[in-house]
Amino acid sequence: MIVCGITLYAVRSPGSGRPRSVTWQDLSAQVAPVELGGIEQRRFRKATDLAKYLRLVETGPSFTIPRVDFTRDEVVMFGVGPRSSTGYSLAVRRVSVTDGATVVTVDERSPRLGSHAAPRLTFPFILIALPRSAGPLSVDWPQRP
Repeated sequence: MIVCGITLYAVRSPGSGRPRSVTWQDLSAQVAPVELGGIEQRRFRKATDLAKYLRLVETGPSFTIPRVDFTRDEVVMFGVGPRSSTGYSLAVRRVSVTDGATVVTVDERSPRLGSHAAPRLTFPFILIALPRSAGPLSVDWPQRP
């Protein structure tokens, strides 16, 4: 379900067996294009760390740091490196919490034959904010080898 740009997912609380809702927000459109050289999975718990990293990878005409309340949220960035057309993208399929660990499932979407993707070097990425967690964070890339 998408409500005002925030996607809600049901996740299970550790040991309770009952689902609870966790919100996450896609911040990708709030930053300039980025160029990541390969597969990237980064977790940011401080605004200064996020700003420092974005200064290194943002390539647009202006530098933008999304507004995030780091007292309650953290930011995670995923990227796959260079791709040959505008037909590639990343999407978060789901976010779940199991035994205190947060798992983000990310899908890489590829252009289909006959799609109208422009042949151009692109760097698909997604930047999301999610509730701060003391537990580990892992990423599940089902389509990646």
